[in-house]
Amino acid sequence: MTLRYRVTDAVDLPTDARHTWAQLVQELSGAGAWWNTNNTFESRRPVGQQGTVSTMTVFPGGVGKPGPRIRFSGRTTKVVPESLLEQRYSGAFRGVGQFRIESTGPGRSRLSFTFDVEPRGWVRQLARVKDVGEEHSTATRAAFRRLAELFAQERAEVTSAPPIERIVRAADGAGLHTYDHGPRDGAPVILVHGWGSRASAWNGVRSRLVDAGRRVIALDLRGHGDSGTGTAPVSLTVLADDLRRVLRALDVEGAVCVGHSGGGLAALQLAHHEPDLVGGLVLLGTAAQDSGAAPPEVALMGSPLLTAALRRPRFAHRILSATMGPDRRIAARDQIAADLADTPSGVRAAYFRATQHVDLTAQCAQLQLPVVVARGDEDKVVGGAGVEQTAQLLGTSVRVVPFAGHSLPLEEPEVVAEAVEEVLSRIV
Repeated sequence: MTLRYRVTDAVDLPTDARHTWAQLVQELSGAGAWWNTNNTFESRRPVGQQGTVSTMTVFPGGVGKPGPRIRFSGRTTKVVPESLLEQRYSGAFRGVGQFRIESTGPGRSRLSFTFDVEPRGWVRQLARVKDVGEEHSTATRAAFRRLAELFAQERAEVTSAPPIERIVRAADGAGLHTYDHGPRDGAPVILVHGWGSRASAWNGVRSRLVDAGRRVIALDLRGHGDSGTGTAPVSLTVLADDLRRVLRALDVEGAVCVGHSGGGLAALQLAHHEPDLVGGLVLLGTAAQDSGAAPPEVALMGSPLLTAALRRPRFAHRILSATMGPDRRIAARDQIAADLADTPSGVRAAYFRATQHVDLTAQCAQLQLPVVVARGDEDKVVGGAGVEQTAQLLGTSVRVVPFAGHSLPLEEPEVVAEAVEEVLSRIV
């Protein structure tokens, strides 16, 4: 029977590398939350600091019960935060233990532990009659299962918890209805819907991001959903200030700002004027320079007749397939029609009028931050050339989503969530 062991055990975890690292360091420093209950860890400072010495004791019969104890110490020799923790052992075992963490997708990671040691003293004699390496591996796998269960329970509690809803006051007193989802310590993301929509249009995107451990803030823009209209005329300056006030009220900086259509214009304006608040951008069906809605289109948006037509499914399909795309029937169309119909006609007209002949190209050229720009290949609202120009000014290219129209948050929430995760991964 070999008297040297090199065993590796691994577990896939439903959380990101940052949270896995934090739990690992806490446990090896003595937290006692999920490792084998017959083991104890003692350390005067966090094990995640190079040079730290910790003591590990194994009580085969149980902590506090009579019987032999296996004690060894580990000195932290290599540290790459959120990636690698290596300890060199002495005492009952001599060798190296190496923990590795790798990201396996949004909100997911893999933790592995390689135990490469030689037993010493009486443990070496024990190893002649017992497979100590296999017993170690069995205990490690059991600890990893408990860690996975711990993270699964935390995720279930976070994702099932209702959002914190609050009213943030705009400069003119308008009440902005905001929804704060997910863990408060999660990477912040703010979702800005387009004209004639509301915060619930992001539900598919939001649920995926919260599942990945992100803090997700959504709001109804003024005049939409449950937010007040206010007295200030609608403009991108006013909307950017509304977003600024929401983020300041929630004490958030460096958020990934995700804007759909006109919401992307407000996001660009915010990023230009308040760079400390915006760490990255995801723009969906947004063109920084466009001719805007023609006067007849603005008049149509302000017509009660449009509201009535949108409330009739047959007419809604004809109108929206012709103006927004795609031509085929899509599951999201009912919500698109309902949200547009529920937005007061005067509000619709004011928003479309406010972004006529918009030009944010100068602002785009000055921005330097991670960004993803995407559009549906059947988008009939925003021209492809305008989106391409916007992407070029921002130093990127356009993601063209096949078989999708203008409403990417509702049509392709998985694609949008992946774009957010990409931007988050690029924020330094």
